[in-house]
Amino acid sequence: MSYGEKKTNNTKQSRNPRKYFQGEELIAECPSIQAAARFLKKETNSKQFNWSAINNEIWYGESYSKDGATYFFTTDKEAIKKKTGYDLV
Repeated sequence: MSYGEKKTNNTKQSRNPRKYFQGEELIAECPSIQAAARFLKKETNSKQFNWSAINNEIWYGESYSKDGATYFFTTDKEAIKKKTGYDLV
């Protein structure tokens, strides 16, 4: 089971996992944006969720750096195109 995954009847969550990388290393697969937020909060020892970084990472392909580590997500490219109107490379 991936980070933050809960058993659910909602197949959309598990079909398009958010893959979290630190540099080029895959460090987590999160079944939802909420799970990704919990993971990033714990991984970076933050006191609160960094929704701005998470949304910029997922929808616009921007990486997030903290304390010398750089993190980024990959997610379903069709979902990105549907939400933003453009393709990420």
